[in-house]
Amino acid sequence: MGVMQILYFGFLATIFVAIGLSLWKGGDPERAGAGVLLVMFMMTWFEGALIRTVGLSEETIRTIAVAEDLVGLAGFGLITTRARRMWPIVCTAMELLSVLTHLVHYLGMVNRPIVVVFMSQTPTFTATVSLIVGTIIHIRRSQRFGPERDWQDFRNLPSG
Repeated sequence: MGVMQILYFGFLATIFVAIGLSLWKGGDPERAGAGVLLVMFMMTWFEGALIRTVGLSEETIRTIAVAEDLVGLAGFGLITTRARRMWPIVCTAMELLSVLTHLVHYLGMVNRPIVVVFMSQTPTFTATVSLIVGTIIHIRRSQRFGPERDWQDFRNLPSG
């Protein structure tokens, strides 16, 4: 088994741990984050299935990869605006890095495929680990202090 395969399986294991732990023990923001990761994973799986069955052009594969990262950026960005947590900020920033990597690649500033893969997947991996850490912090805080508010309520802010 090659290094790339080991890294790929480690990445998959991290995604499954993040989704499972967040759905099982997380609060609403963690579950929403798991949903974002699940949608991104399903898009990747669907892309792989299309590659194996009908074959896709390199341009189509890149377009799907950009769409995956845009979904992650939008999903984590929405969670960031309302959640009373810090981990969504990290996830949003990491997905922004992934999207910017695609832009740099399209502009021709980076042309080595392995560099593009590393630059776009490392932030997604970091976002996944951030969700795991955020869920563990939520679990520990809830055990220590009891239930906490998951979402920011903007209705009671002073006006003017």
